[in-house]
Amino acid sequence: MPANTCGTWAGPCTARTRLPPPSGLNRAATGYATGGEKQVLAEIAGLKAPRGERGKVVKREQNYFATHAGRVNYQKIQRRGWPIGSGPVVSACRQRQCRFKRPGQFWTAKGMRHLSALTEARHNHHWDELWLPN
Repeated sequence: MPANTCGTWAGPCTARTRLPPPSGLNRAATGYATGGEKQVLAEIAGLKAPRGERGKVVKREQNYFATHAGRVNYQKIQRRGWPIGSGPVVSACRQRQCRFKRPGQFWTAKGMRHLSALTEARHNHHWDELWLPN
């Protein structure tokens, strides 16, 4: 983790403001993976926010988890065959970035949109449909 960040729980910070993750964070991750997301979300919602900056962080994260509660049913997501981790997304972004940002290459916004559309059509097996008459 870069020195100027504290992760999800604290956001950007310095060594002076760095906050440790809440106790039970590993338990929360395990709860998500094993279908106990409702219990984990209830525990997060029940955390008592301390005063000051730490309290603001706790409140912000409680609001985040409450807003995104429907996205953490990992067992349901796995049954659909969708990836849970961010690795595939990061890899796809890296591949596209490497293809479009080689040394000496520059694109206008319009040109980049067109190239991106062609790339996505190829990756989603829609390439032939691009060339069919309307």
